[in-house]
Amino acid sequence: MLKNYIKIALRNLWRNKSYSAIQIIGFASGLAVCLLMALFVTDELSYDKYNLKANRIYRVNANFKINGDALNERLSPAPLGPAMVSEYPQIESFVRILDDNNLLVKKGNANIIEPQACFADSTLFNVFTLPLLAGNSKTALAAPNTMVINESTMKKYFPDEA
Repeated sequence: MLKNYIKIALRNLWRNKSYSAIQIIGFASGLAVCLLMALFVTDELSYDKYNLKANRIYRVNANFKINGDALNERLSPAPLGPAMVSEYPQIESFVRILDDNNLLVKKGNANIIEPQACFADSTLFNVFTLPLLAGNSKTALAAPNTMVINESTMKKYFPDEA
């Protein structure tokens, strides 16, 4: 029975080649777009879910208008964080993160350029759940001129201590 259905379907596809091609291409492209949309939505909904306070973390974006051109940036003025905490009691804490590509770091007498560095406030570990291999997250960035590095950077620049 199934063999007859397949045979009839193939005969109809062969007899109406252009119509069948349009139908198959439409079905395949619709299915591909549907799968891509599902993957995109799944990725967006799973973003930063490793943070324990993920449902309470927000990012402030800035919308500027310069000479009539609209600019939507992920940057905001530096004093905005402390001002929002003092003005709005709903805001518990803030953290400012500034990307600084190619940061110059001094290790002994050697100067190292680190391409994946950023500056952050001492409240970084209060807002984000980032596990530490060593040290205390409460005091990690409390003092000036301190830094936190990941395990791969540690092995790269300090192979004897890793």
